[in-house]
Amino acid sequence: MHPVVSVVIPTYNHAEYVLDTLASVFGQTFTDYEIIVVNDGSPDDTTARLRPLAEAGRVRYFEQANAGQAVARNRGFAEARGEFIAFLDDDDLWPPDKLAWQVAAMREHPEWAMLSGLSGLLGADGVPAESHRADDVLVLQPTEEMFEGSGIHSPGQVLIRRDALAAVGGFDPKLWGSDDMDLWIRLSAQGVAAQIRRTALYYRVHGGNASHAIGRMFWNAVRTVRKNLRLLPRDRRGQVWHSALMCIYAYSGTRIMKAARHGGFRARWAALRVVAYLLPAALHDPGLIRTIAVDLEPDWFQAMRARSKRVRAK
Repeated sequence: MHPVVSVVIPTYNHAEYVLDTLASVFGQTFTDYEIIVVNDGSPDDTTARLRPLAEAGRVRYFEQANAGQAVARNRGFAEARGEFIAFLDDDDLWPPDKLAWQVAAMREHPEWAMLSGLSGLLGADGVPAESHRADDVLVLQPTEEMFEGSGIHSPGQVLIRRDALAAVGGFDPKLWGSDDMDLWIRLSAQGVAAQIRRTALYYRVHGGNASHAIGRMFWNAVRTVRKNLRLLPRDRRGQVWHSALMCIYAYSGTRIMKAARHGGFRARWAALRVVAYLLPAALHDPGLIRTIAVDLEPDWFQAMRARSKRVRAK
């Protein structure tokens, strides 16, 4: 018999974390699952660490030449046999009840294409912290809202109906860093995208997080929005485009500007490209102009302005 859930774990160069990630799956209270691990050409000893689990039949293990996380996720999905698909990055952890409550909710609502939860943080000390917003409230997320931030920081927060994922075609490898955002938009147009505000993932923060490649993520997020605007009514595309740009800037643009203040020519050139791209939108948005101007202020000027505010407050 096929499992209810296929858990797909792409892994690359995280041998020090992947066994802890797998342990969080083995510790699930819901046990009707299979685990598919796709090694995306890791140069470390990931293969040696996973071999005993593969030989014992606890995971289905596949290797491929390094092709990127999206390709590895799609490979895992191609091998999956479950009714639902759950992706999990190789450095994150699940709380023990993650699959149990998400499977129960998805079975109760067959119209849902995907169900997400919240993410808490997993610090360097390995201690998980619950999301401060976890209150079990159900939120339905229409496609338009998915352009402006879904609250999904990692695929590990989500459970996806297999048929819906097959219908939209999986992850787009051309959108590195935004391939998950792209998928959530397309799934929300395929069926209902729901979120229950309950912790579904502990996201590990460390120096190797892919989100640190912020410039590449900015431009791929822009491409993601442009690609998917066609899913919206024509009369809503302009407003959603503007709102999405503001969200993309708030997430990654501000960090590009900060890097420009402290970096050399390449960092300043990256910031100039972002400012030039946003200029048409900024001309109609004084708030955006002020935000960019503040982000570009040198540290000494920001410190002086902060002192001035404190003096006025007294």
